[in-house]
Amino acid sequence: MNRKLGRLLRPGMGAYFFVMAAFCAAALLAGHYWLAAGEVVVTVVTFLLYVLDRTRRERKIQQYIQSASNTLEASSGGEAPLPAVMVRLGDGDIVWGNHRFSELTGYADTMTQLRLEEVLPDFTLDWLTAGKTESPHDAVLGNRRYRVYGTTIRAEDNRGTMLGVLYFSDLTELYQVRDEYIRSRPVVAIILIDNYEELTKNLTESAISTLNAKLNETITRWTEGYSGLLRRLERNRFLFIFEKRDLERAKENKFSLLEDIHEIVNSSGLPASISIGLGVDGESFEESYDFAALGIEMALSRGGDQAVIKDRVNFNFYGGRNREADYRSKV
Repeated sequence: MNRKLGRLLRPGMGAYFFVMAAFCAAALLAGHYWLAAGEVVVTVVTFLLYVLDRTRRERKIQQYIQSASNTLEASSGGEAPLPAVMVRLGDGDIVWGNHRFSELTGYADTMTQLRLEEVLPDFTLDWLTAGKTESPHDAVLGNRRYRVYGTTIRAEDNRGTMLGVLYFSDLTELYQVRDEYIRSRPVVAIILIDNYEELTKNLTESAISTLNAKLNETITRWTEGYSGLLRRLERNRFLFIFEKRDLERAKENKFSLLEDIHEIVNSSGLPASISIGLGVDGESFEESYDFAALGIEMALSRGGDQAVIKDRVNFNFYGGRNREADYRSKV
């Protein structure tokens, strides 16, 4: 049995032995040799009984721990299903850990010489001492994330030392699936050429075709960087669907299409302008499309030439430069 568990189970008789030794010394100094001898015999016998009792208690708790570990291993076909560790709540000393926890931490031989904070530096036991059975924060070991469950037990010592037993459930794959699900959620974008009617006013069919080709090329070139699906719905309206993993990059670039489109100018010198409405976090494609339509409405109400992201709660705006133009496109 390790030293920490031995100290944990020790009844704390040192003070009693000290007092008995003091009485022996006092009797000896007073010349009561037979009394001193008798007290020495009583002290020695008491000490031997204490050692035997402590050994018995240590053996019982060791058998209990081993039995619990064997039961877990037997129920799971030979191995305990979860990494488990026992710690002393007062100071966080590790008292015991099963084989899975030893493998998990890499402290097979020295684990019981450590405190829990040395194995899990950012992990606390406040939740366990508060009577809760599940940690509000995950434990991180290496590249793995664990949900931690626990319970408290009282040691069989005269101090009533409280122990905590922690169980670690590996949720790394679950988090990876969750994160991939979030990253792959669809973003529905409506790209609207704000001033299409003004751009094509008084232009010949040939000039309109040339202008449309430039608009298509610029919008297509921008969307190709986001691996999505682009479709032209009307003369001045495009539908673009891509994954949420690429949305942050578009925001970091401040939706560069807003500026790129200004390079297209009609014969009268009027630059093209667009608005982008993006719907995110909808429960369905239909709801995300409705969010995107609301984003377009908001963009036009603010003068156009900007991107507006609409989620279930907020609007977020990313603006261009043409603020004074009066856009006539309708949703």
